[in-house]
Amino acid sequence: MGQQLTKRYIFADYESLKKVKFSKLQKVCYKVFILIDSKEENIPFHIVLQAQKLGKRVKWISIEGGSHSFPLHLSFLIGALHQKVGREVEFAILSDDEGFDPLIDFVNDAGRNCIRVKTKKSKKTKIEIEDQIPSDILNDDYFKEVEEEDDLSEAIKNLNSGN
Repeated sequence: MGQQLTKRYIFADYESLKKVKFSKLQKVCYKVFILIDSKEENIPFHIVLQAQKLGKRVKWISIEGGSHSFPLHLSFLIGALHQKVGREVEFAILSDDEGFDPLIDFVNDAGRNCIRVKTKKSKKTKIEIEDQIPSDILNDDYFKEVEEEDDLSEAIKNLNSGN
């Protein structure tokens, strides 16, 4: 029988999601919540096809106020889901915005594993991959050689080409 997927909810705004390869995303998440501006008129066909493969595991959430309101909507969604689902469900926010770090710390302090997954290279600090990605993802051969944040960001960039 196949390996059971960790129950991990990934939260992303549409702009960050455009950088993700859904085939890899599908392997590391149980459910994906995509927050998209209600005024967005064009979603590339390849993204629609890839998202469709996730079936009921993907949830598109229309938000008002553009990208500036994303943190507020995301905070509310995470709070509501934190109250609703068991603590075994992990949360991951796909974002380069360090402004989410206090929210992530708050969720972790409340007893749930929560991380922020970056999509851009960072030259400022070097960290071990284990600080960025949960250990069960490291079993994927794609990540075994990744040791530093710059390498991880490059790996994620390759994942995140949207193909």
